[in-house]
Amino acid sequence: MKKSMILTVVICLFMSFGFIGSVSAKSNVNSTIASVIVDREYLSYDTGRPIIEEGRVMLGIRLVVEKLGGTIQWERGEDGTSIVTITEGDTTITLYPEQSDSSIAMINNKQETFDYPIFIKQGVTYVPLRFLSESLGASIAWDNQTKTATVSYHPIEEPSESGLFYQESYDDGSVKVFEKGKDLPVARYNPLKTGGEVSVLNPRNLLHIEIGAELAVSKGMPLTEDEIVALPRPVLSTESAPEVYETSKYYYKSQIPLPLGEWWLSWWEK
Repeated sequence: MKKSMILTVVICLFMSFGFIGSVSAKSNVNSTIASVIVDREYLSYDTGRPIIEEGRVMLGIRLVVEKLGGTIQWERGEDGTSIVTITEGDTTITLYPEQSDSSIAMINNKQETFDYPIFIKQGVTYVPLRFLSESLGASIAWDNQTKTATVSYHPIEEPSESGLFYQESYDDGSVKVFEKGKDLPVARYNPLKTGGEVSVLNPRNLLHIEIGAELAVSKGMPLTEDEIVALPRPVLSTESAPEVYETSKYYYKSQIPLPLGEWWLSWWEK
């Protein structure tokens, strides 16, 4: 058995958030819970847990702001309403969650108006994740299947330094990628006669999908990492059929077979 180490893990996320509609001033009891990843780490909330309201991810600001390296200050204005000031680097954002028009924010003393108001619920100030993150210079990707938002702010230039993942290559040409610390497989590659196949063991984990996309491209997958990440993944069902696509030179197939529940992406020459 021959083992080798992966030295590069690249995040390429260019999916749209798809925000529509407006957010009410009170949280909807039927809101869907969302997950948020900031720089490869899932945020764990005691309060202010991310929720989806009318197409937008709303969450308590403290944890995500602090994760992005910022600070928060609360004070009372002359009219008695609260003022929230967020500072990160050269950026200062001032929010007014208790005013009649809480859609107004000041960013570096310039007024900005967004079409979804912030609100306070049980003492927690909720803001739209996209507005907050992009105002602080971060980028956003949304996985609608897993209801997961990924915020990229401090990209890892040399992921090997972080010790997040490692790769093992075997004599039969197969490759497995593991997550360090847990030593659990994340993705694997098997060579085919005229192509290859990559499986992502947990297709509900966006980070694992990214690793699988990089592995597939490194083994000759005729799509870019962006295109692979953006592919619609089949519904996990006993009745689901593989989705087959094609390029000018290749066919490729996407499926989540039961009972394994893994995402298989294979390609072969025409």
